[in-house]
Amino acid sequence: MGTFAAGQAKYVANCAICHSAGTFDAGGSNIAGRGGNLVSNLGSLSPGMNGITLTAQEILDLKVFLAAVQ
Repeated sequence: MGTFAAGQAKYVANCAICHSAGTFDAGGSNIAGRGGNLVSNLGSLSPGMNGITLTAQEILDLKVFLAAVQ
């Protein structure tokens, strides 16, 4: 099971530089509610994320966080 706090920390540390998360912040492309699209190798979603990987637990944590900030 994922946790909001861990997902928020991962988002702030690694995602917020290029993305926004709905009600949490504003900025680049909004990924709020899109946690279901996450995969371990993010480069398969976008070439701009080549080399960025997530563990299964990080995916769960980010899903919880992104679902909560819609």
